[in-house]
Amino acid sequence: MLAFVRRALPVAVLAASLLAQQPDPAIFKANSKLVLVPFTVARGKFLAADIQPSDVILRENGHPREFTVFQGPNTANVVPLELILLFDSTSYSASRALALHSFWDAKAAYEFLKDEDEPAIHSILEKNGIDIRVSVYHYADRQLERLSQATRDPKELLSAFRRLLDPIPAGQGRLTLLPGGFDLAAPTKGLTVYTSAWLWESIVASLKDATDSPEASARRIMFVFSEGYSATTVPHRDVAEAAVALGVPIYPVLLNRSKYVEHPFGVTNVQGPYSAEAPSSTTGPPRYVFAPPAASLGDMTDGRVYFPAHLDRKEFVGILQGARDAELAKYVVGFVPDPSQPTRKRRLEVQLKSKSAGKVVGGYREIHY
Repeated sequence: MLAFVRRALPVAVLAASLLAQQPDPAIFKANSKLVLVPFTVARGKFLAADIQPSDVILRENGHPREFTVFQGPNTANVVPLELILLFDSTSYSASRALALHSFWDAKAAYEFLKDEDEPAIHSILEKNGIDIRVSVYHYADRQLERLSQATRDPKELLSAFRRLLDPIPAGQGRLTLLPGGFDLAAPTKGLTVYTSAWLWESIVASLKDATDSPEASARRIMFVFSEGYSATTVPHRDVAEAAVALGVPIYPVLLNRSKYVEHPFGVTNVQGPYSAEAPSSTTGPPRYVFAPPAASLGDMTDGRVYFPAHLDRKEFVGILQGARDAELAKYVVGFVPDPSQPTRKRRLEVQLKSKSAGKVVGGYREIHY
């Protein structure tokens, strides 16, 4: 959960690594119009749905501060919710050599594209009259492209999905390495490790682009559709901390998991988080295959990881609806920062005035504003 990422975020360095054609700010700032801190409250085995503003303390660098926004599962006039969808649309040519075998085939992976329609999109956008929007991005190799800004228009989203597998125009959305990163494909031209796509850079750049949008007051969650590997060696903890600083939980949707579990070389005798037992015809210790690195982003950002066997329309819609409903079940406190105050790192933490009210889950951010 969020406890895993409570060390200082190198936001100033991360900000300099976003889309190359965009001006790089000296440091990332929280959106000046609204800062939001989501959390849930556990009461025994259940989530509490009766928390009131008077039950909550918001601390900034350890000191109580006022908040002007409060909403919960039963609150009217909630802040709009944006679903950020990021897809790996990398396409390999038959002549391309692979240093390690990859099962990636974007066209085959995104089965939902075969029968996506407006009613399916409506079912994602409609929830108790709440303003829900979707933005769409895709990345390939070291390029990122926004296919749709946050919108409630099903026709616009259908158009974005239909362009999902189109090549990104040459020279557009070129990414630069995050600090400390290394391009695994660089030493030997034509060789690719895992995939040739820059997953970590694409996540951070699309997060920055979405949160810089004119719509300042939206809550946001991100879905990353990929195999979960990257062609760069950026620590995924840094990526998770960037998402936490922006207040965006990440929901990795990792495809082809079963194929890697069945692969004879993709196993280890050590079991770990999200590991899965691999089939074996030999005796001895059980063999396991680890989940790809992106799997950890769910827990580290207060999101969740999915391993769908098939991403058909039913599964695709179900994942988005489930995460949407989970986010809307959270409480949110927020405020508009004072623009006259100097920008500095601030720690925000939600606490309850009484232990009897329950236990806060999440409710922590380290950001600059």
